[in-house]
Amino acid sequence: MTGAYSVSGAFTARPEIVLGGSATPAPAGYSCADYAAGRLGSNGEFALPEVETHGDPSVYVHLTVTAGYTGAGTYDSSTGHNVTGGAVVTEGNTSNGGFLDAFRAASDTTISVTVHPDGSGVVNALNWYSSDSDSELSGVITWTCSP
Repeated sequence: MTGAYSVSGAFTARPEIVLGGSATPAPAGYSCADYAAGRLGSNGEFALPEVETHGDPSVYVHLTVTAGYTGAGTYDSSTGHNVTGGAVVTEGNTSNGGFLDAFRAASDTTISVTVHPDGSGVVNALNWYSSDSDSELSGVITWTCSP
């Protein structure tokens, strides 16, 4: 079986920081420029905005630059940057015949993250695999930032 999902929409991200390995809302007064610069709690890590759509299918995506984040710029897993994350696609009511499919990056996965100085950005993710099915997930996420 083959198929494709298409999900589109716009969203505004709120700045987050990485503390103890987890994304956490940024403190009051933390600007989008502070977010892009990775000024608080980052220790070289950067939490990208979490994406969650509603409807059928629904998609949840989380990504983190786990090391080497130095501020606005491009971080690409194919050039040695540590970008990790995952996604879950849910179709239908899971308690009544629907299903969910979890996707993770694999060795041949490419994740490219570009963060702009104003806190906006774009992610290109290619070839995420599901251990639950023969599915593959690729996509583009763009966001703006609002403190």
